[in-house]
Amino acid sequence: MDSQKQVIVVTGGAGGIGSTCAKTFKNKKLIITDYSQDLVDRAVEQLKGEGYDAVGVSCDITKMMLTNW
Repeated sequence: MDSQKQVIVVTGGAGGIGSTCAKTFKNKKLIITDYSQDLVDRAVEQLKGEGYDAVGVSCDITKMMLTNW
């Protein structure tokens, strides 16, 4: 198996179902996204405090356009 960590992107990861899903990936690199940077920052801080390898970025995926689909 490759020694590099897998990267998991969790949309809506700052709360609710997204947050719960993120916590199932303890040994992975997490990228948490949500619409509010404040919520993302709090979620990442909490995950890091629990030993997760996480970073976060705000984005609203409802406003994204898939141009190469």
